[in-house]
Amino acid sequence: NAAGDKFVQTGRPSNPPLGATLQVVTAGTNKADIVYEDKTRNVMAPSWTPAGDRILFGLGTYNLFFNGLNGLLLKNGDRIEGGAQIAIVNADGTGFHEVTSGVNNNGFPSMAPDGKRFVYRSFGPDGEGLRVMDLESKAVTTLTEGYDNFPLWSPRGDLIMFSRQAQGDYEIYTVKPDGTGVKRLTFSKGNDAHMSWSPDGEFIVWAS
Repeated sequence: NAAGDKFVQTGRPSNPPLGATLQVVTAGTNKADIVYEDKTRNVMAPSWTPAGDRILFGLGTYNLFFNGLNGLLLKNGDRIEGGAQIAIVNADGTGFHEVTSGVNNNGFPSMAPDGKRFVYRSFGPDGEGLRVMDLESKAVTTLTEGYDNFPLWSPRGDLIMFSRQAQGDYEIYTVKPDGTGVKRLTFSKGNDAHMSWSPDGEFIVWAS
């Protein structure tokens, strides 16, 4: 969270590959408070709001991540898995609600520094790519189209980093929040993804 004294994690309380909890852990202790539990879906990629008062996360099957990579993706349609939604909950466990809807598989939300918008990835019958939602109006705008994933809003608010399938593997890109200025950052012969910003927004770290 913003104060650096707590972190959020997912837990597996019941019957894999389905069922998960969202837990807030006090740093330096073994104290984990369950703030949300779902017995039929999995909790994926939780993200704090900048103020540290709420947590965004994905709700769905996410079979590749929760079934020991045993899920088969033979065609693009296999990725949808009946759809998935972005939800939000207060850090104390109150106020849970889903903020996205529809048939697409939505995931990996990341809040803007102003706490008013978040970016997420989506794929399904309604199109694929990155989307930005205004939390107050629920208006959704299209940021990118294509096989894009793992979006992360810069702490400075000026860029959104993401991983894109390009030339046979994943590479890291940035785009401005208005959808302009797409820029490729990595060119390695391998998958570059699972990135993170430095607190000042000057540097990135990633797995390759």
